[in-house]
Amino acid sequence: MKLEDFMRKNKPLKKVSALEPYREEIKTLLDNNYTQEQILEFLKISKKVQVSRQSLSSFLKKNKHKAAPLKLDEKKKVLEKSQEVSSANQDLDAYFAKYKK
Repeated sequence: MKLEDFMRKNKPLKKVSALEPYREEIKTLLDNNYTQEQILEFLKISKKVQVSRQSLSSFLKKNKHKAAPLKLDEKKKVLEKSQEVSSANQDLDAYFAKYKK
């Protein structure tokens, strides 16, 4: 039996959170310092989804590791900034080394 055939004939038994479709929006709100209460309000008003604060909190804990990975250009920016900081630290070390003697 092929995978497609199996999937067509059998429904998954694992439950999917009602919040799953809104994961990226929830993450965006969190990244912009919105509280859980504000996120619940957003979901209720904008998405017609009403869950308890405890459900949201559990969802956030379970999905911490599922944050979207950095894109290549974001990784390059982080690396460049890291190299700039490292270079500045070396310059400061050299500057203070002159006056330590």
